[in-house]
Amino acid sequence: DGLIGSTVQAITVDGEGRTWFGTDQGISVWNGSSFFTIDKQRGLPSDDIRALTADQDGVWIGTAGGGLYRFSGSQLQILNEQNVGLPSDNITKLAMGPDDALWIGSDLGLARLADGSLTSVRELAERAVESLAVTGNGEIWAGVDSDGIFYGDGTAWTQLTLADRLPSPHIAALLAAAGASGSTVWIGGEDGGAMRFERQGE
Repeated sequence: DGLIGSTVQAITVDGEGRTWFGTDQGISVWNGSSFFTIDKQRGLPSDDIRALTADQDGVWIGTAGGGLYRFSGSQLQILNEQNVGLPSDNITKLAMGPDDALWIGSDLGLARLADGSLTSVRELAERAVESLAVTGNGEIWAGVDSDGIFYGDGTAWTQLTLADRLPSPHIAALLAAAGASGSTVWIGGEDGGAMRFERQGE
C-alpha cells in the first residue's frame, strides 16, 4: 500500500487530518488516498522514528540517534544535543501540554521546550523515559527507568512505585483523560495489568 516500513513505532494525526506513521525506515504520511514518504533520501537525518506528536502548525518527530525534528510548511528543522542542549539524541516519547509546551522524553532524561527555550528536568536526569502523558491541567506523567512513575507540574515531582500499587515497576503505557469530576490517568505495566489513577475536582 506504500507504507515505507512494516515496523510502526509511532502514529499521530496532523492539523490537516493526515495520519503520520513513524517506522524504523522513515515516515509515511497518509493523506486519505495515498502515502508519501519522508526518509534519508528526502533529507531526514535518521530513519528510526520512535515518537510523533502534532500541534496546530506542524509535527514533532523523535528519532533514535538523530535527535528531534519539526516538520512544518514542508520545512524540516533539526534539534539535537549540540544545537539546543537536548539530554540525548535518542528520543523515546513526546507529548504536548495544554500550554503548547513540548515535553521530550529520552534515554537520558526529560526536557521541556517552550517558546524556543529548552529546560531539562533535574529530578529525572540520566533516567530513561519509557512512557509519557500530559493531563488537561498540565500535569506531566512519566514512566521512568523501570522505577515506576514520576508526576508533577514541571517544578515539583512525586514518585509512585509498587508500594503505591502500581501494576509493575516498568510502565509501558500512559494515557491522560479528562472526566466530569477531575482527571484520570490510565497506567499500563509491562506485566501486572493496568490501573486507573483519578484526581478529583480538577
